[in-house]
Amino acid sequence: MTYITLTIEPLDEGGYVATSREVQGLVAQGKTMDEVIGYARDIAKTLLDERKKLRSHVPALSVPRQQKLVVAV
Repeated sequence: MTYITLTIEPLDEGGYVATSREVQGLVAQGKTMDEVIGYARDIAKTLLDERKKLRSHVPALSVPRQQKLVVAV
């Protein structure tokens, strides 16, 4: 199970819009809080599932475990 944070804002014309910084591309709109949360949950699941599929088809990159960096102080 994955937990995400939703930002839910009221719309001037009525209803609500939900977005999430954690799931890029998630934008949901609904008439009620329950509706917008339900839509956002479905959209987040779809987006996260698709990203997981894409990652499984991309070869793993070699990421160094440790990096040395010289900085001026």
